[in-house]
Amino acid sequence: MEVQYQNLSKEDVFFIFKESHRLSSWFDPEADPHAELTLDSTVQDWRLAGDLIEWKELGRYLNIEFQINISDDTWYRVLEPANEMTMHKVCDLISKNARLEVISPVKVLGNECISAAIFRFIKTNFAKRGMDTADLKPSSKIEPYLKKDFGIFLEQINKNFTGVITEIKTAKTKFETLNLIAWILGIITIFISMKWNSIWYIPLSLIGIALFTGYLNSKEFEGNDKMMFIPEVDTFRDLINLIITQKYASQQKI
Repeated sequence: MEVQYQNLSKEDVFFIFKESHRLSSWFDPEADPHAELTLDSTVQDWRLAGDLIEWKELGRYLNIEFQINISDDTWYRVLEPANEMTMHKVCDLISKNARLEVISPVKVLGNECISAAIFRFIKTNFAKRGMDTADLKPSSKIEPYLKKDFGIFLEQINKNFTGVITEIKTAKTKFETLNLIAWILGIITIFISMKWNSIWYIPLSLIGIALFTGYLNSKEFEGNDKMMFIPEVDTFRDLINLIITQKYASQQKI
């Protein structure tokens, strides 16, 4: 079956960027989750809001994300000077070059099935971006993939099914607060010990505690369930059902 594609409007591209910022900025301490971006926002506003990389690396990343081939020179003309260029120009350039694949139902046991097509599409695109999908099944839990490949997961789901994910949440570990306190006290006492050398062992001890609780914090986060999750979406089957409900309800055939 011939693969079909749909064009993206400037507004479609901007919505992808806006949703990406809304979902991901909470997980980057250098980003501003409260920033309000519009098509009139400057590239500088966008980069500050999302803690984005410099123009050349950003342009090359966008080429990969949208599967386009725009030269560095062309990217430079829409990304720099960052305090003058606007999201209008960036989104317009991408919309003229990028397309999204139209997902059509595939036949399963003689019946057309959109859910199987969506799962195949997600798995294929994850693999293209370097994710290990060898064990990925509809029944696979989403959380391990969120933890290990958060950027690729969000990039692919948000680009192809923009607006489906309402939020991504994290839970606090038992050691998170203690780790933060240990780091704060450690840094404060470092400055104090510069004046009173006799207490050098205090910041050293606190930093040791911070490193140890940081290790325990990371181990608990990675090893426990429900530490990073999409509400009411536990498995890829749940995610696909959500996508069908919001994007493909008229094509659903069970």
